[in-house]
Amino acid sequence: MPDSSEVTRILNQATAIADTGFLPVEMKELPYKGKSIFRIEDLSTRIILNRVSKILRMTAGVKQTDRTTTIRRIARLLAEGAAHRVYKFDVQSFYESIDLHHTWDYIDNLPTTDRQTSRLLRSFVDFCGDKDISGAPRGLAVSAVLAEMTLRQFDAQLRSLPCTYFYARYVDDILLVTPGTELISDLKKQISDLLPPGLRFHPLKSQNVDLKPYKKSSPQVESNFDFLGYSISVSEIRRATDDRLYRSVRLDIALKKIARLKTRLAKATLQLLTDGKFTDFEDRIKFLSGNYNIVESRWKRRINVGLYCNYRLVDAETSSSLPAMDKFYHAWVLGYGGALSARLEAALTPAQKARLVTYSFATSFKARRFYHFNAARLREIRECWVYA
Repeated sequence: MPDSSEVTRILNQATAIADTGFLPVEMKELPYKGKSIFRIEDLSTRIILNRVSKILRMTAGVKQTDRTTTIRRIARLLAEGAAHRVYKFDVQSFYESIDLHHTWDYIDNLPTTDRQTSRLLRSFVDFCGDKDISGAPRGLAVSAVLAEMTLRQFDAQLRSLPCTYFYARYVDDILLVTPGTELISDLKKQISDLLPPGLRFHPLKSQNVDLKPYKKSSPQVESNFDFLGYSISVSEIRRATDDRLYRSVRLDIALKKIARLKTRLAKATLQLLTDGKFTDFEDRIKFLSGNYNIVESRWKRRINVGLYCNYRLVDAETSSSLPAMDKFYHAWVLGYGGALSARLEAALTPAQKARLVTYSFATSFKARRFYHFNAARLREIRECWVYA
């Protein structure tokens, strides 16, 4: 904790930044999934950036869509007994491709933007340019706000398209539902042309799925696609006993997210084989299979996260991902998961193996099991896979 003289210095420096703009302070760059995240160590600069972020959120009404609410709405919509076409888009290298000058110009022209905020934002844009940073630097709170502002007009334009039945966006993941009567190529070109300067869709992650009209005989599962970490399986249209038409929609954890759990299990294993700390390994299994709470830094509030909390809309009784993860985990602990798994099994005592196999991803999910870790312990647990 800084002493009173240091606090005074930090606040005076923050006041100077607010008056004159950002100074050329150091920005640390760390690798993250093939990209970079950034951190500014200078506390005065962080204070002003966070203040600008908060002002923009309040005055411009910037609010990120709730992921669970979005998935719930999609599931209800697709359960309707009507023909739909689902488009899924992913903005390629979203943060890195943002044209900050274009975004600043849009914010500057909003009637809710005060002059000081606009001037500080322009100073931040210049600051990023001086550092040769492409787009909005990941890891800074203000960048998340700028990302939302970048696509604000795009969101409004897509919602107003004549063929739009439902539209949702979560950061760079976009889902659009139409009646399916439009020409696919024409609509895709139209949507691509609406993207702000510098942005384009990832060609391998864009997808469209046709949910066809009712037929007496059609395949049991008509389509499957992933969105926001969920696997969404949609049946053909069925007729209920009251003659109502409907579809069955099943939500599960996407295979990509299960693969991430497996990667973290492997990294936890490597850490155990390096330091021999069994208690740390067991806590990492609790972390992966259970739930815990963290303090959200922006609003200083506790939020619940973890396997159940992140995928609460999954029905554990019908999930295939949860038992598959259990099968993999237990085979891993008992040495049947490959060379690294065999090394783990050899390093564990019989008592430790017996203890580890009592953990179950499916059981923990059903029980909504919570574990309590303080902030320091959470950092220790996550350290071995922090970017995995």
